[in-house]
Amino acid sequence: INLGADEYCHYGADNDCDGDIDDVDDDCDDMDGDGYPAGVDCDDDDPLVHPGAGEDCDNGADDDCDDLLDGDDPDCWDGDGDGYPEGEDCDDDDPDVHPDAAEVCDGVDNDCDGTVDGASATGATAWYEDTDGDGFGDPASSTFDCDPPDNSWVSDDTDCDDTSPDVYPDAEEDCNAVDDDCDGSVDEDFDADGDGVTTCGPDGTEGTADDDCDDTDPDVYPGADEYCDGEDDDCDGVVDEDDAVDAAVWYEDVDGDGYGDPSSWTTACSPVDATWVGNADDCDDGEMGIGPDTGEICGDELDNNCDNVVDEGCHGCIGVPSDYGTIQAAIDSAPPGAEICVAPGTYPENLDFGGKDLRVFGTGGPLATIIDGGGTGPVVTFASGETDAAMLQSLTLTNGAATDGGGIHIDGASPQLISLIVTDCAATGSGGGIHATGGSPSMENLLVVQNEADQGGGIALAGWNATLTHVRVLGNTAASSGGGIAIDGGAPTLEHVDVVGNTATAWRGGGIYVTGSATPSMTSSSVSANASAAGGGIDVDGATLTSASNNSWNNTPANYGGIGDPTGYSGNISADPLYLTTASPDPLLWDLHLGELSHLVDGGVGNTTDPDGTIADIGAYGGAGGDDWDLDGDGYPEWWQPGEYTAAYGGQGWDCEDQDAAVYPGSGC
Repeated sequence: INLGADEYCHYGADNDCDGDIDDVDDDCDDMDGDGYPAGVDCDDDDPLVHPGAGEDCDNGADDDCDDLLDGDDPDCWDGDGDGYPEGEDCDDDDPDVHPDAAEVCDGVDNDCDGTVDGASATGATAWYEDTDGDGFGDPASSTFDCDPPDNSWVSDDTDCDDTSPDVYPDAEEDCNAVDDDCDGSVDEDFDADGDGVTTCGPDGTEGTADDDCDDTDPDVYPGADEYCDGEDDDCDGVVDEDDAVDAAVWYEDVDGDGYGDPSSWTTACSPVDATWVGNADDCDDGEMGIGPDTGEICGDELDNNCDNVVDEGCHGCIGVPSDYGTIQAAIDSAPPGAEICVAPGTYPENLDFGGKDLRVFGTGGPLATIIDGGGTGPVVTFASGETDAAMLQSLTLTNGAATDGGGIHIDGASPQLISLIVTDCAATGSGGGIHATGGSPSMENLLVVQNEADQGGGIALAGWNATLTHVRVLGNTAASSGGGIAIDGGAPTLEHVDVVGNTATAWRGGGIYVTGSATPSMTSSSVSANASAAGGGIDVDGATLTSASNNSWNNTPANYGGIGDPTGYSGNISADPLYLTTASPDPLLWDLHLGELSHLVDGGVGNTTDPDGTIADIGAYGGAGGDDWDLDGDGYPEWWQPGEYTAAYGGQGWDCEDQDAAVYPGSGC
């Protein structure tokens, strides 16, 4: 306490002897609020100036009240010129060392944080622990730093076993069930034929072929496929066993006529004995006089030549071209009830049944017997009151062009259409493939493929009733509505029908379009992958559709239009059918058999059954009659089961390829 002392503002005494104590003294005022009273602050008007403040080296002021200005203040000295004064720089002699410098691997604290180098320093690298000391590190044990922690850490991480100094990349491979050289293979140097099976014995020594029974042949090893090649390919001690990959199907020939019984078969590399043959062509293996090359004997009521037709050429069957050069000439000359047998070939004709109840069928099946309409009208016409005794069977109809019904035009008639292919026909009005108005026609086992019309690209039904059973409508196009099927009036029945990949370009119902006063009934059918401008797969416009146990899936823009979605009711579902293939650009080659995991298997109407007695499948192959298709006319019905065709099915006498008459059980199947 004296006349020159500073006033301590909370001391309770008059330190500077001016008669004022503490706050009463002017020296205790803090005008700039920086926490330093006027008696201590060298500029009580500036809160940035007070004892202990940082010195601003460029403002010409004594910011820290130490009576030193800017460059005269040691706090502003920057010896290395790096922009950081001595008070902040941990090495003011090195311009590369300052608080904002990057830390690098050089043994120096470059960024003045008190740590030298470290994992974050530039140049730091990964180090891997080398426990076994073989020079190769364990990729699962690593650290990151400028230098390894000690000499047990290395920069190589390719050791596949860091507990064994004998295991590392490029080590010598031993016969020891160990991957010594870390290449992902075990004992590969002891696998001479490269089949993955070594000759190392169980004791780790080489020389005993305990696994590979022939280490000179890469196709011979345990688990390999067995082939009919005189080799024990799978090392099981048996040569050419009956389940070999290329084992053939052999059929018993009881009657010794050279033709096998399709119901009695086995697989083997060679026939059991001389009574077994490689074909299943005999339709009666108890009669030597019955076989494919046997002539038909009239009057015995037997199918002597196994073509599924009894006494053909007998009972007044009219042959084309044997009796008449054209089919139409045969129709015009035939009496009512006659049969016209059309031999394989292509017939450029437009047929009209002319009111006659006749049966016209192709003896070689539809793929071999083709009627070409030449683009000059319907290929076949029923417009004179024909009844259900009029039958058109086992033919391909193509290149028809008409106002309605480019392939088949039906007006007020009720014919039976059986096992037909209708393709590449067109109509400027309705029914590119088939048009039916009035009458009650029935359609069974049909392929209606790639036809086009303004409405009903595949089939158009107008009025009265029609029955469609086991029908496939594929890849047809309508300019307006009903890409696959158009129904306008009547009460048609659709059962086990597949409507797939059809298009209605400008309007509604890519798959099926129902309008007018129509009241169709549809069961156990599948409508999928169809497209239209509106309405989707099935479109109902003011009509009534009764739907049960059907599938509608993946149609664009929707599965249903004009009605509420019935999925979940009355057995209706929406699921991928898992067809075996629809990949080909030609719908004729699509295989609409169901995959074994398809939800359509056993998904049909519950009171109907498949040929094996289970609930009928949804789609063209389901239900009674699903195993009666024989499109290629080779006498073998197409197999109906879901899943891929197998020899077991072939043994039942079913055809694995119903598009080719030369392929059947015993000849290609």
